[in-house]
Amino acid sequence: MNAYDMWAIRQAVEPSRWDSFAHLIASKRKDPPHYPPPDGTWAHLLPKLRETGFARLPVSVSTEALLDWFKPLNHGAGPHIYSGPNVAFSCYPSGYVIRSPLLNFMNDPRLLGLVELYMECWPTLYSMNVWWSYPADEPQLDHMQRFHRDRDDWRFVTLFIYGTDVDEDHGPHQMILGSHRTDDVGSGEDFDKACEKKYAKQINTVTGPAGTAFLVNTIALHRGLPPKAGPRLIAWGRYGMGPNINSYDLEGGPIAARVIPHLQGLNNVKGRYINRLLLDFDRGPYME
Repeated sequence: MNAYDMWAIRQAVEPSRWDSFAHLIASKRKDPPHYPPPDGTWAHLLPKLRETGFARLPVSVSTEALLDWFKPLNHGAGPHIYSGPNVAFSCYPSGYVIRSPLLNFMNDPRLLGLVELYMECWPTLYSMNVWWSYPADEPQLDHMQRFHRDRDDWRFVTLFIYGTDVDEDHGPHQMILGSHRTDDVGSGEDFDKACEKKYAKQINTVTGPAGTAFLVNTIALHRGLPPKAGPRLIAWGRYGMGPNINSYDLEGGPIAARVIPHLQGLNNVKGRYINRLLLDFDRGPYME
């Protein structure tokens, strides 16, 4: 059974039941013997993440290198984000994103410890993306700027990092707290308005300065509002239970780790497992 088969099965199961399937899968997995337990520095965020599907991380990610690496584009093609001359988005090829300094933070032991506790098993970092959103009067993409659910895996969680300051006029991320345990499914303008009405008191608008980082279970209903006052730069990393229809191994295949000299401490059993869909550690000499 491949990733597409599993995706088809999930379409027939209510989202509120996915977690029970994930728990069963995770319970069958065993960590290598004598391997250290997950870092517990951010474990206090786990109850809120499980209950609401959201947790703001107590850290500010340095964005100086991020802004230098990801300079504004007029338009650029990349995964997931459809862009062009008449679309208010631009993004970068996955290979370029994986080579960026972002990968080190996405392997921060504090972050991975929290994600592992949430997943109940070693996570798989399966997708990275960075894009600019430009001012627009109305939402342009239903699967981004209107409420929707992601359906990548039985359980997964997305790390978002703001690369620019984000207030209510600069395209904040919104998610409906607790909706990872509900079954509303749909897309488009009518569904978006229905969610606004039904969950008005549960809509969480995430604002913050550049470097703000937060985790979202994007099975929950979520969207990114169109910016009004200026462009927004945002990055994501998605952690799941294994390969799926949106994982990088199906898009371009793992990149040789030797071509990314700034990687830090990933060439070990756990690092290789977590990053196996993005990085190939055995193609040429690894540069630590």
